Amino acid sequence: MGKLTDDYGTVDSSINDINAEPGPFDPAGAPKNYCERQGRCIIGCLPGARHTLNKQLMGAILGTPKGDPPGFPDLHLNALCEVDTIEALPEGGYRVHYRVRDRERPDRATKRSVHADRVVVAAGTVGTNEIMLRSRAIRRLRNLSERLGMGFSTNGDYLAFLDRTRDRVSLTRGPVTTSFAHFSAADPERFHTIEDNGIPRAFSSLTGHGVPLLQSLSKGRRRPLFLLFAVGRYVLGRGPAFIRALARNRTARQDQFASEDEWTANMMCVAAMGREPSVGQFRLGGFGDTTLRVRRTDGKQFHEDPIYNEIRASLDRFARELTDDPDRSFINPFLSDTAGALGAKAIGLSHPLGGCGMGQTAQNGVVDEFGRVFDTSKHGDRPFHDGLYIADGSCMPTALGVNPSLTIAALALRTADAIIDELPAVAEPTPVIAPAA
Repeated sequence: MGKLTDDYGTVDSSINDINAEPGPFDPAGAPKNYCERQGRCIIGCLPGARHTLNKQLMGAILGTPKGDPPGFPDLHLNALCEVDTIEALPEGGYRVHYRVRDRERPDRATKRSVHADRVVVAAGTVGTNEIMLRSRAIRRLRNLSERLGMGFSTNGDYLAFLDRTRDRVSLTRGPVTTSFAHFSAADPERFHTIEDNGIPRAFSSLTGHGVPLLQSLSKGRRRPLFLLFAVGRYVLGRGPAFIRALARNRTARQDQFASEDEWTANMMCVAAMGREPSVGQFRLGGFGDTTLRVRRTDGKQFHEDPIYNEIRASLDRFARELTDDPDRSFINPFLSDTAGALGAKAIGLSHPLGGCGMGQTAQNGVVDEFGRVFDTSKHGDRPFHDGLYIADGSCMPTALGVNPSLTIAALALRTADAIIDELPAVAEPTPVIAPAA
């Protein structure tokens, strides 16, 4: 990356690692659950070395496995619950309507509700937009901003693979992301980030077979029937290939028996993000739809956004640095020629943002900078639904072009501070002086 941009470096990994000095297992505080470099960050860290929200919640609610008491014994977590709507009550406060799934039969659910003076909606971008839109649709939450559901962003997410790299790459080793590079930092419309991206060993066989297949298909005819025939022939040929391999030279291992690490030993995977214009709009799904739908308001498909041309241009330059073949390029499985021929082009994203974006007023935002939900029937210093807040990625008014987790956390903490500041003051108890006996 140093040959492509000056703005690159290593990321701050939020993991427990072995303490190098004075010794890896120094009793002075080296963590027991250290990162074992398994590359499973995205599907579940087996040693539990990641500093994740669920671990913090479990420690706060239940204490720690080593016997520390709960940090907040009054905090509770209800599992198997799905929020349906939020209802503003005439006398103040809110009633949250939800379903509780049966532990033995998750397809069965019981409807319940709970009353609260204050509600913080933090169901993630997709979940929060669905809850808010449904609450407005059945008029349980009135006077919400007309901007609700608008301003959705893919954050320019882009996943790509390159095979036959000149040097070996340990794609299945280490934390899933260890480094970054920024491009076009001076131009907000072209700014994008590229990060290295590992894959779990469980996916290496799929990736090791799939990427070369996509490479070969992209050079051939693109008719759907031909692609289906080629894929079917490839799959059906795998079984006989294993049988033939058994009869070949016993002193030389055949490719069919390559290990998980060997399948991706000369393959690079990257994740990219960019500043696309945030013009997506959520709506509730209709008959035959999923519960939530999204589209761009400018008539384009999400994968047609210009930011992806910028990302691909940077990846083409990167590919030339990694291989000896100037014609090889990174392939995004969701946007390949194969996907296009089958009518299946799409954006695979892990950082959805927006839909309940921040603004100065209800005319240009759903919440203010503290996450307070606007009430269009109110004016003055507090034009909000009292006690109703949103604190997740849906508040982002624009794409960030970088991993948004720290920005979301910072805004959530800001919202928490605002809630604390607005709590009614607790009067100091009046001292009582008992008369002397």
